[in-house]
Order: sequence, then C-alpha cells, then structure tokens
Amino acid sequence: MFDVYTSIIFVNDRLTQLKENTKSFSEMDELINDFMIFRIRYASLVRQQIVSDSVHSEVLAKVIDQIQLFEGDLPKEYESSKEFTNQLNAADQHIKPLLYISINL
Repeated sequence: MFDVYTSIIFVNDRLTQLKENTKSFSEMDELINDFMIFRIRYASLVRQQIVSDSVHSEVLAKVIDQIQLFEGDLPKEYESSKEFTNQLNAADQHIKPLLYISINL
C-alpha cells in the first residue's frame, strides 16, 4: 500500500510540475483535481490499515485494478499536443471511480 501511495504522490507532483512549467497543460486541471482528491482519500485508506492493521480486501482490489488501468493508459512520454492531452484524459477515467469508492469501513 505504501508503494502505491508513494506512486500516487509522485504522479500528483509531476502533474502539478507539468502544469506549472508548460503552457499547453492548462486543459489538465480536472485530472490534477481528480488525482488530488484520490490522493487524499487513499491516504485515509493507508492510515486505516496502519491503525487497524487490516483493510477491506474488496476496496484494496478495486483501487489496485483502477491504478493499473490508469498507469497502462498513461502516455509514455510528454509531448505538447492535443493527442497527449487526450491520452491523459483517457487515463483519468480510471481515477474517477475511485473518487466515490467507499473506504470508510
């Protein structure tokens, strides 16, 4: 879970860095917002595992599946193009279901 959490933080920071350093990245506000919400929600899942030494396996499986789909759909490298933006938006569709997953057990 910590590996996933550190990856989430890394991706979140990279998205913010891209936005701050490129002009064409302004269309990615929704992706950055979704990822920040997911980062906060996943942090509470990690915290819950530490406190109770357990986590609901169905929730964890759903998170892992969606993260793998997200990573699989990410563009391989940055380019300043509409196609790159479209690829990031497609990847973001795998994060959206995690914004509403119930992690309060």
